[in-house]
Amino acid sequence: MKKREVKIMLISTFGVCFILTGCRVPAPTYGTDKVVSLQFIDDIVSLVPSSSTDNNQPVMKQRPQLVYPEPNSQAVLPPPQADNVGDTPQVNVKKRRKKSLFSRQAAGEGYVNYQRDLSEPPLIYRQPAKTAPVGQKGQDESVKERKRKRAARKAKSGDKKSLWPF
Repeated sequence: MKKREVKIMLISTFGVCFILTGCRVPAPTYGTDKVVSLQFIDDIVSLVPSSSTDNNQPVMKQRPQLVYPEPNSQAVLPPPQADNVGDTPQVNVKKRRKKSLFSRQAAGEGYVNYQRDLSEPPLIYRQPAKTAPVGQKGQDESVKERKRKRAARKAKSGDKKSLWPF
């Protein structure tokens, strides 16, 4: 491009930007009646303290005077509360129930039918079928897979349909 065309392009771009900024293109105010960028600048400026304060002196408020009862007015105090909350019957019932549940659980852990998780199958499902061969090792899975692949290859080799992609 020629220098003249570049200059015209730059001037027109700056002109459009100047016109748009002069029109005050509406920007979101988020309820502050200020544009977001101006509100952000105001927030940053408000973080910096404008007046210098003496940092050695802590800011302390005077505490109010204590209120004392009149010496002649001796009110009757309420009876003292029980020191031990564990003596109440509700707590004792809860403790006994908890102990019995733990003892039942401890007794059932060695039990064969004890099911620890819901995902653990019941004992009926864990027993092998009566027709299942017991004590025989069968073929290894990798050997079975190789045989299946070999048989599939032989079946496809003489078939012309295997050459078609569909």
